[in-house]
Parts: sequence; structure tokens; C-alpha cells
Amino acid sequence: MTSLDQRLPALSLVEILACLPVASQPRMKSTSRVFKDIMESERCVQTRRSHPIEVVVVKPKTGKGLAKVASRLVDAFMKSDSESTLPLVESIRVEWEKAEFYKFLQLRVGGEQAPPRPFEQDLYINGLDPKGAGRLRKAWWASVRSVLDGLPIPLSARVLLLGERRLGGRSSYSWAMALVWTGQDYGVLKCHLDAAYLDCTMICSGGIKEQYVKAALGVLLRKSHRMKTFNEFAEAFESALNDMMEHKKWEEDWSYPPMGEGDDDEDDLDTFYEEETMESYFQAFEKPDLGTWCFGK
Repeated sequence: MTSLDQRLPALSLVEILACLPVASQPRMKSTSRVFKDIMESERCVQTRRSHPIEVVVVKPKTGKGLAKVASRLVDAFMKSDSESTLPLVESIRVEWEKAEFYKFLQLRVGGEQAPPRPFEQDLYINGLDPKGAGRLRKAWWASVRSVLDGLPIPLSARVLLLGERRLGGRSSYSWAMALVWTGQDYGVLKCHLDAAYLDCTMICSGGIKEQYVKAALGVLLRKSHRMKTFNEFAEAFESALNDMMEHKKWEEDWSYPPMGEGDDDEDDLDTFYEEETMESYFQAFEKPDLGTWCFGK
């Protein structure tokens, strides 16, 4: 009896194998050398990317485990498809929750999610929309909100989003840091929200060249094997982003309350959470190009 790879044309095999869920890939690769070669080929990778992207959720049991997996995602983000030990045709989210803390890191690859899988946790910043912020607002939607809401991004793009949320009255806060590959260059966006006192700050830098990103992430990865907690990893990640931002072509920031306005200002932070405007605003980004999508020159 002939095997499946002998009975079907190569292109048909590519289409079939490209649609396999992530969990079944290792077993399928082990059944046949032909299947393994096809699944690792450039044609199969590109075919998988033409389909909606599956999101894989990993939940380490310890903070040390989270830091270890997080370093692997950074490595995968930095390397090309042929060099990476992780399949960049899937988005991978690492989550760790304990008491009032929720920590996460997601590597999001370009395309649509299948099905859209927004974050189940309320991060406080989920609905935040920095209206009037110009390029920073576009970058916020294209990077952080695309990951949090499970919205599509260009096939050539990647987003690495790290964040944390803490519950607890006056001690509650949320922050996120994004590193974005646009297909041409890199961008960085950082946001911190004090949920108790309603203070929010964002800063965004764009036009960063690959050489500076790889240098900063290389330092991070060399240190990562000694890290035992998520906090250590997060501090090193932010330090790497700060190094990259030294080489930006442009930078914008946004804050609430607006600088220079007194306590009698009638506006509040709710003004900067989208209501019925979210869908209409994001229509401009459903089929984005790199010039308007994010971090353009």
C-alpha cells in the first residue's frame, strides 16, 4: 500500500500539512521524513501564513519558568524563520497568574488570528485609546491593541508584547512594553497606567534599525540564563528597549492628565476609552500598509 506522500502531489500535501494545528505538528513530523521536510519548507511556512494564525497559550507554573519561556520568545522574535527554534507561523502567549498579579508575554506574528483570541484578563489598558496623540495613537492601535484585542496585523509584521497587571485598590496598576518589527524597521512603545490615581503615560519611538535591536536583545539573552523571576526578565527587557530607543528616528509621548492642566479640568480618563468609535477607527487599519500602520518614518 502506497503512503500518503506517494499518492498526493506535493502542492496538495503542502496545503494539507499547512492546516494542521500546532499540537499535532511534532507527531506528524515524526511519522515521515518527507512530511518533516515539507512542513519546514519555505513554501509550507508561507502557505500557513496565508491562513488565519493560531494562538498557542503556555502557562508556566513558576516565575522562573515564565522567564525561561520568555527568553525563548525573544530569541524567536530576533531570528529569522530558518534560524528559529519556535514556529513563527503561530502566535505564542505566555501567562502567569498568582494572587493579584497577572503577567504575560506574547509573540504575535502577522496575519489574522483563528479565531480571534483577545486577552481574557482585564488589564485596565484593554480599551485605552490615546486620542489626539498622532503617530503614537496609530502605533498604539497597531501594536498593543492589535495583540490585546486579537486584531489583524500585516503579514510582514511581528509584535513582542510584555506586560503586567496588579489588582489591589490603591496599589493597582498596569503596564505594557511592545517591540515591533514593521517589515522595514523596528519600533518601541511603552505604557504605564496607575489605575488608582488615573495617571497614564505613553512613549513611542520608531525608525530603529535592526543592528541596534539585535545588539540589545543579544545582551538580554546572554543574561537570561541567570534570571530566576519575571521581574528580573522585565527589567532587562526594558533596559534593552531603552538602549534601542537611543537610536530612534522619531519619538512621541502622551500623558493623562495633560501636562499643564489643573485639577479643575472637567475631563477624566474615561474620555480616552473608546466607546462606539473603536470599530470605525480601526477600519483604517484592517488592511494597513507599512506607511500608515505603525512606526513609519
